[in-house]
Amino acid sequence: GGVAEEVKTVQEALELMRYATISNFDTQGCILDQDEQTLIWQWIPARHRVKQAVLVYSGTKHGYNLHTLYRLSEEMREKHERRKGFESPSLLLVKTAKKEVIGSYTSASWRHHDRYSGNGECNVFRLRPRPRCHRWVPSKDTLMMLGTSRSMSVGAEGGPALWLDDELQLGSTSECETFGSP
Repeated sequence: GGVAEEVKTVQEALELMRYATISNFDTQGCILDQDEQTLIWQWIPARHRVKQAVLVYSGTKHGYNLHTLYRLSEEMREKHERRKGFESPSLLLVKTAKKEVIGSYTSASWRHHDRYSGNGECNVFRLRPRPRCHRWVPSKDTLMMLGTSRSMSVGAEGGPALWLDDELQLGSTSECETFGSP
């Protein structure tokens, strides 16, 4: 059954969201500890917190290649979007050479698409050091996520908040007005 069949009342849904913990994550290959997983789950839109997070791509498991990330994301999206009303949001986690953990939540799965997509539910964040989430600033553009053959990026106005190259080896963050992020 779907979420509507599993959750009988709004109160039950709120209880499920409140107690979202490590059980919501496929922890194989996950770079987050339990406290970070609980925190990041609170940054995801409430309507998606009742879903099980599934690890679709891991650089250590699948190799560091943007096209592999796109392919695996597309396979997962196609598998699940056959069900009416299913959405495929994406949680991107990046561990830097300095052991920082940054990432984004996007309202759509990653795929090669030469036009921006996504909606105001998207956000960017830093978990290590000093956790901080930056949500879309409604008065700004809606250039949320872009997946080209050469790179992927989140945000645009003033520069991408998060950018990764096609080998997922080089990346950058920059001040981005889309999310009001430093």
